[in-house]
Amino acid sequence: MKDKNFYRKILTIAVPITLQSLITFATNMMDTIMVGSLGEIALSAASLSGQIFFVLSVLCFGIGGGGAVLTSQFWGKNDTKSISKTLSITIKLSLIVGIVAMILALTIPDKLLGFYINDSNVIQAGVSYLRLASLIYPLFAVLTITSIILRTTSQIKISVLGNSIAFILNVIFNYIFIFGKFGMPQMGLTGAAVGTVISRIVEFCIILGYLFFIEKNLKFRIKDLFSFDREIFVKYLKSGINVLISDALLVAGLTSLTMILGRLGPEMIAANSICSIVIQLSTVFINGISSSGLVIIGNTIGEGKFSLAKEQSRTFLLISIIVGMVASLLIMVTKHFIIDFYNVEQVTKDIAYELMNGAIFIIIFQVPSSVLTKGILRGGGDTKFLVFADVLFLWLLSIPLGMLAAFVFKFSPAIIYICLKFDEIIKAIWCTLRMMGNKWIKDVTVKI
Repeated sequence: MKDKNFYRKILTIAVPITLQSLITFATNMMDTIMVGSLGEIALSAASLSGQIFFVLSVLCFGIGGGGAVLTSQFWGKNDTKSISKTLSITIKLSLIVGIVAMILALTIPDKLLGFYINDSNVIQAGVSYLRLASLIYPLFAVLTITSIILRTTSQIKISVLGNSIAFILNVIFNYIFIFGKFGMPQMGLTGAAVGTVISRIVEFCIILGYLFFIEKNLKFRIKDLFSFDREIFVKYLKSGINVLISDALLVAGLTSLTMILGRLGPEMIAANSICSIVIQLSTVFINGISSSGLVIIGNTIGEGKFSLAKEQSRTFLLISIIVGMVASLLIMVTKHFIIDFYNVEQVTKDIAYELMNGAIFIIIFQVPSSVLTKGILRGGGDTKFLVFADVLFLWLLSIPLGMLAAFVFKFSPAIIYICLKFDEIIKAIWCTLRMMGNKWIKDVTVKI
């Protein structure tokens, strides 16, 4: 495409979201560096506790992503009332999920951690951390939904501000409570949870305060939380719920992948945690490109410009292919520098190097796959297809291949990683073929 306004709009959405991703990366990296100084057991415990948080995150992204399919197209029609009604529905759904997750983490933390690993030392270390960190699950759920829906109306700066302040507070309080500085007790791993809770509460107050008292486009207020629109809810069930189902099945599959790694020992878990940080750094643009694809294509379809949406989709795909190649190169260049930051045993570092060698190959396909499924096709309203695209190959291909590679053939960590992520290759190809046709373009806001 040669339209300068199109690229300007991509940058307007993608740059702030990319900045958010960089802040998230910096937060996770500082967490793992500080916790990593306590040893492999503490790092593995924090990493597996983070997997519970990851499950909640994906479910919330599913609820919010389903709402975003509707709200991005409503925004294209200038229908702000329907956006507010959709936001009310998704906040209530996310709050239920957040409360359930918190109750489970408070009552059976050892059993939740036991899904991933059978090392009693790691489980024991993670119990208190998980219990404390779970207190902010309901707040995080609401916070995530609000940020996603505001994003579809081009209101992104407030989320960046909230993330930035939370990052600074998280680093400060983690340092104070983990290592016992400024007269505070040395709490170790539990101190990391305290820092996370405090920073998330502040972030929640900033973003929800903006929504309820300052935001002027939607004019969403506290009283709107108690409203319910049946017509919007039916539309959400028809299209948006597919996103939630897709992400729920996807997170179940990804949890299985983590369980496979967990059975290979705490060194593998710690190495995978380090590897994840490097991958986050190399793919900070993914969320920005995917979100801009969802918003822009959704807006365009909402305006009834289907041919333009198809032209935009091809441009987004080309951008994602270029970013995937750059991300692969970035992992190659930075892996030694980042791994050497961690105070872990050499065997853990060696495994991390191996995992990153696998990531260098997979990331080339993972970026286009993510942009297609979370951006282009989702913005087009093709949510039923995405249920199959996101889940089918993960369950039928990656999980069986990963189990065979890890437990039967006992391949190297690099090969195990490629097998566990093999669905990204197939998904990138299959979704590209889908995008080349016309069936993915659907106006999900029309009257039922």
